[in-house]
Amino acid sequence: MSAVPEPAITLAAGLPPLPLVGAAALLCFLPGYAAAGLLLPTPRYRGVERLLAAPALTLAALALLTLWASTLRIPLGSPAAWLMLGASLGWLACSWLSAPSRVAPASVARGLVPRRAAATTATAVIAADQARLAPRQQASARSAPLALEEQPGPGKQRARFTLPAEALVAAGYVGLFAVALGLRLWSVRDLLPTLGADTYHHTLIAALIVERGGLPDSYAPYAPIQSFAYHFGFHNLVAWLHWWTGADVGTLVGLAGHLVNVAVALSVAFLALRVLGDGLVAALAAWLVALLCVFPAFLLNWGRYTQAAGLVLLPVAAALCIDALGPGRRPAPAVRAALAAGLAASGLLLAHYRMAAMLALLVAVWLVYLLTTMAWEHRRGRQVTREPDGETAAIASPGPPFTAAMSRPAAATFLALGGTAVVALLLALPWLLRLAGGLSLGLGQQPGDYGADYYGLERLGTAVSQLTNFPLLALAALGLAIACRPRRRPASGRGAPALALAESSGGQLIPERATAVLALAAWAVAQLALANPRWWPIPMPLAGRVDLITTIAALCFPVAVAAALALAVAARSATRRWGDRGLAMALTLGAGATALGGWQLQALVTPNNALVAPADLAAAAWLRAHSPSDARVAVSAMIVPWAPDYVVGIDGGYWLPLLASRATTVLPMLYPGERGADPQAVARMVAVTRALRDAPADPATAALLRSQGVGYVYHSGRSPVPALEGLAANPALRLVYDQGGVRIWAVVAG
Repeated sequence: MSAVPEPAITLAAGLPPLPLVGAAALLCFLPGYAAAGLLLPTPRYRGVERLLAAPALTLAALALLTLWASTLRIPLGSPAAWLMLGASLGWLACSWLSAPSRVAPASVARGLVPRRAAATTATAVIAADQARLAPRQQASARSAPLALEEQPGPGKQRARFTLPAEALVAAGYVGLFAVALGLRLWSVRDLLPTLGADTYHHTLIAALIVERGGLPDSYAPYAPIQSFAYHFGFHNLVAWLHWWTGADVGTLVGLAGHLVNVAVALSVAFLALRVLGDGLVAALAAWLVALLCVFPAFLLNWGRYTQAAGLVLLPVAAALCIDALGPGRRPAPAVRAALAAGLAASGLLLAHYRMAAMLALLVAVWLVYLLTTMAWEHRRGRQVTREPDGETAAIASPGPPFTAAMSRPAAATFLALGGTAVVALLLALPWLLRLAGGLSLGLGQQPGDYGADYYGLERLGTAVSQLTNFPLLALAALGLAIACRPRRRPASGRGAPALALAESSGGQLIPERATAVLALAAWAVAQLALANPRWWPIPMPLAGRVDLITTIAALCFPVAVAAALALAVAARSATRRWGDRGLAMALTLGAGATALGGWQLQALVTPNNALVAPADLAAAAWLRAHSPSDARVAVSAMIVPWAPDYVVGIDGGYWLPLLASRATTVLPMLYPGERGADPQAVARMVAVTRALRDAPADPATAALLRSQGVGYVYHSGRSPVPALEGLAANPALRLVYDQGGVRIWAVVAG
């Protein structure tokens, strides 16, 4: 027997090395932060906002780099990755050195924080909030330093130093990111990184990108699929992390999955800042998504890393599109706005097709909201005005007709939307051309139409019974009620800013902007209405293309924003009423909820969803050493009633192409979306799966296996099909391996 080849990947349980975790996390931010520095200019975007958008822009920029490098046949690898990283660092260094220093007036920095509150991150942002409440100091509030001043006692001298409040808010977000990441990694420390059936093809695609030095054009040699049309943003991130760190792809898939899962919280905070302009709501929304919302954390159980990557990009792309559409108080240059929104939107398309469809609907709903708001403001402006004393109402003089007044802003809005769409389409053009020839919409006579079980809530599993679901939905409903209620601007008294936990990154909520939460809710309702075609009495175009389970998982961010609005209003009310005692109460409740979220993150994990166990690794090593390199292995699978003859692997045998370099009878579960999937291979897979399920003991099943070139049958001992007793009773199968519950039979020649 020749030397045993190494597997395509290696898998290991336990926590990844801390230096690797830190390096991978930093690398998820750096390219995107450099892109944000170029496309999100000061003063319209603050440093905190660029930090929050950085992971999303990293995903988008890396995906587009790989797409265009593959199109131009430029090979990628470690040299190209380090060159790109060096360019990002160089740009950031030049930007930092060339940035003008801004020193806030001493009056802004003096005496803003009481000593007893200065020890918490919450108080780190009070300085900028109070400064912002003074209109004449609004410009300097964003860079206002936080004054930490110790009152002199007997025999003591006054000690004083200043820290930028916005920097401490950024540190708070980074701290939240680190805590949430650590909790997620700890929750799966005893498992191999193979949760969910999806993880296999995610690992396979990442390995293919690394092996080819760019986008593959097929799944060879791992599967007989001669096309590649799967969204690749997440897998591409894994490949770039491999080129930067040299870590194994098998390790990086799980780590990158946790990184993008946590980064969703930062993207939601970015959306809240841009849409609501409220730093406290943004911080609370990030906290809810990172620690208390069931989704996106539950996506890890299914291996839905690509949807998590899409959720990183969706809020950022939505916010940037809204920025491009809306006039804003300090308009960004139109070209930069279109480039930023187009970059995020095209990156979203490359990361997750269904999330891109959700963005299209969100933008459509926002257009309706924007035009309705403009019409309402025009109507109010023409009907009523106020005298300089602010008390007497008077009828305004007639302005331009409604149609004439609306035509210019509406035209500008649609022009901005068109510019953004053109940028996105041009950036993703090579991929769109590939999809035209390689993408399939599914199986059956009507591709893309799924069975009723595909839309059933049963697919959510234990996600529906988690403890935080009802409180979050109740808070979201309260937030919607608050958004519907007309409110005055917050008072500038002493109590109001004492609970502005993160307002140095945004400011207090502008009451008129609270209705934006209603627009997000309208989008959520529209998305849910289209999530199941069986809810409609007549055929509804596009219904079901974004299924119910995907929709529910994605709606974590509008729910979190609405709930955060309710929490922010409650916290400010408590602080105005009870002062520092209200602040202490809010922080105590927040600490308790954080502990609850940490416990729930551990409880969310379903260990039985891990397809590969240590015994499977040993069995794969045995196959590499004791079977011919061209051996074909029949593995456990089931026919899922979501689509006609849809076969999915259900245990460690599904991973054998990567772990043992041996072909199996089961294709990667994404095969319905690939036009290049071999129809004969699909037919053989379905026939073998049915035979092993229905008649594992029948000699005719062994004859079918021999006719298809299958030399071995693999069973992990954990899957319900095929029945172990049936395989053991088949006279044409000879047991050749039995270790740790895994059994391998050789198919005896007839």
